[in-house]
Amino acid sequence: MGKVRIGRLNLAIAVSLVIIIVSLALTYQGEYRWVGHAVVSVLGLVTLGGVVTTGMRLAGRLRASGTELFRQHRKISILFTILMVGTPLYGLWVTLGEEEPLLHTPHGWLGVVITAIALAQLTPSIILKRTTTIRHFHRIIGYSLAALVLAQVIIGVYMVLTE
Repeated sequence: MGKVRIGRLNLAIAVSLVIIIVSLALTYQGEYRWVGHAVVSVLGLVTLGGVVTTGMRLAGRLRASGTELFRQHRKISILFTILMVGTPLYGLWVTLGEEEPLLHTPHGWLGVVITAIALAQLTPSIILKRTTTIRHFHRIIGYSLAALVLAQVIIGVYMVLTE
């Protein structure tokens, strides 16, 4: 039998998933449910850094080494999109437990917008065989999404600190 090689990216994804599962399991009941939401959000922000970095390397904006940049970018993007779909869903569930109206804050609505944009960003990249036709649009949407996610994290931290 040959050696099983687990790459750093796969290891990072596995560790991220374990952190998410543990944080959600420890916080899903009680008044600190928002902590699980925050942990997933921070991991989403870190994942976004990986998406942007590999995208910039693919575009030649950063020095690139390695031959699997496109596969790395795609894999990290899929994880990011999963996190951007799961984080708002978990946030809505947390809000339901607090007996507050759903989507009553800019943070909630921005989460829905980010989810939609993340899905719109990823879907054509998976479906199309040649992505050269959408490359410019993909880049603009990607950088816009990064700015929105950063704003979302800032708004979320502000909301926690001012409660």
